[in-house]
Amino acid sequence: MQDGGEERPALSSTIIRSLRTVFLLSHIAAFAVISKVAPDPYIDETFHIPQCQAYCHGNFHDWNEKITTPPGLYTPCSATMD
Repeated sequence: MQDGGEERPALSSTIIRSLRTVFLLSHIAAFAVISKVAPDPYIDETFHIPQCQAYCHGNFHDWNEKITTPPGLYTPCSATMD
């Protein structure tokens, strides 16, 4: 409800689909530009990407010693934040 007590009409599904499309296309464009400007891995991506791939394949026992942040470290912290 707005201040005058009137209910705000819901956004139509066409508008929502349009906004989603704009959002998706803007992210694709940003990804293309960033990939062109910085094509090489950034700092620790060379360690994290293979680790993520191993996790995606269900291999949770291998650990790259160069990664200093254990998985799930930020989960308890974010649960306590407002």
